[in-house]
Amino acid sequence: MTKIKIALVGCGGMGTRHLYGLKELMETPFCRVELAALCDINRENGERAAGEVENLMGFRPPVYTDLVEMSKAIPDLDAVDVVTDPSFHHNVVCEALELGLHVMVEKPFGMTVRTCRMMMDAAERNGKLISVAENYRRDPSARLARYMIEEGAIGDVYGAALHSVRSGKQIFITPWRHLKERAGPLLDMGVHFTDLIRYQLGEIKEIYGDARLVETEREKAPTENTPYGFYKSGHEAMPETVPATAEDSSSTSARPFQNLHLDLQTLTQVVFFQL
Repeated sequence: MTKIKIALVGCGGMGTRHLYGLKELMETPFCRVELAALCDINRENGERAAGEVENLMGFRPPVYTDLVEMSKAIPDLDAVDVVTDPSFHHNVVCEALELGLHVMVEKPFGMTVRTCRMMMDAAERNGKLISVAENYRRDPSARLARYMIEEGAIGDVYGAALHSVRSGKQIFITPWRHLKERAGPLLDMGVHFTDLIRYQLGEIKEIYGDARLVETEREKAPTENTPYGFYKSGHEAMPETVPATAEDSSSTSARPFQNLHLDLQTLTQVVFFQL
């Protein structure tokens, strides 16, 4: 079976989690990828991730701090898995596409519509594939729900409601998630729920939303329960409080563009990250 040679670009907390997912994939008969390298502008992050690979998979991949250098060193590299800070997605993705590499990029795809279009245009211009690592729709429960709706097993669907509530004012995993210029909690997590809505009920025609910043300061959690070394060290170095500039609460109503039945259907999405 032909293997697709890939590299992980961005070796922070989420990048490490991708390595754990790759380890599980490699243990199945469906794995067609081969991890060839790691890349991060911070070599310390890359070397820490290389140690994780060594523990998980029994080999230590080379570490690079520059995409161009990596592509020259591994001329048969096929694709990259981009897991960097969201505010840099468009820079890294466009550079990778221009180097002739296929790309999978973590959500949120881009910070703005303009940056998303930049990446899509770069993929088309270079004849390469680009995909977003949206995992919620791949969950068996999400696929079952879609199948039941399509088959009419639960009757005519005229509305749906989604709620996500997180109380308190603790930092949500890492401080950057509370900064507007680096995505914010609603963009970081809201894309999951929005994608599920589109997956289950179709594209959206009309939308009304209200988003607000409730907590302007976030507090460090007493402990960090995680198997990932990056998050553990990050928690130790984290200040007791951090400023928050991104909206943390939203309420949204949307009407699908096309659905299974009448245009009477209305979908309500309510997402609260802070009460």
